[in-house]
Amino acid sequence: MADTQNSGSTLPSGGQVCKSIPDVLMIPEIIIGGAVWILVAITKVLVQINQGWVMFGSIFLFFFSLLFLIGLLIGFQKGAHFWKVLDVIYHAIAAGIYFSVAVLQANATLVLHDNGFSATPEYKLNVAATVLSFIVTLIYVVHAALSFKRAK
Repeated sequence: MADTQNSGSTLPSGGQVCKSIPDVLMIPEIIIGGAVWILVAITKVLVQINQGWVMFGSIFLFFFSLLFLIGLLIGFQKGAHFWKVLDVIYHAIAAGIYFSVAVLQANATLVLHDNGFSATPEYKLNVAATVLSFIVTLIYVVHAALSFKRAK
């Protein structure tokens, strides 16, 4: 996939979003972020404060990334340079939030392990949520870096 928008003055819109790096990264951000949300939601929550933030962060970013993607698809940005800056700011903040989500989810998983739950399905689901949350963090970081490069 070529970055057809790197030298342009606007973010892509419509179907071009799915052909443009970093914008195509929003699709795995949404899908994998939704998987984190689902995995945590179906487990027993033993560390409420940690996993409460995990649920809030993953749901919040799922919906805002989805809204951002829909906005790009319908051309809401209408060629304004402001949207390039907003893209960088949003994905940088999202990377930070998801990093905190990943760390707290990892901590909740360690608490399960330390309390003898390592053979349970809940533990395995929490391990999966931890791994996926770090993957989503990486995707948000890459998206923010590529968006910054495009906005310069």
